[in-house]
Amino acid sequence: MVIDEVPEAIQAMIIHWAEKPEMVVLALGRNAELRQQMANATDPVAIGRLIGSIESKARIMPKPKTAAPTPEIKGSHGAALNHLEKLREKARETGDYTEYHAARRKANKK
Repeated sequence: MVIDEVPEAIQAMIIHWAEKPEMVVLALGRNAELRQQMANATDPVAIGRLIGSIESKARIMPKPKTAAPTPEIKGSHGAALNHLEKLREKARETGDYTEYHAARRKANKK
């Protein structure tokens, strides 16, 4: 599109003088009206202003962030693990780990 509609001299100006020529070409590719303005421009100063105007307005839209899917919990050990954590906390407070070790052995046998 841009190569066909914009004269080679103007293409060379875009590549040589634009700070971000890829953004200018992308904007020209997306907007037929801008391509037509660029193709019809004959004054080098007007072309420079048009390139500057396009560069100031052209932006790449960021990709929308998708939330990571929540992992699916499989199995029935969630309740047992929660119970073990509670027993461990109680054992740390009291210093008696017998209940915790018994529950852990029982959970490992399953």
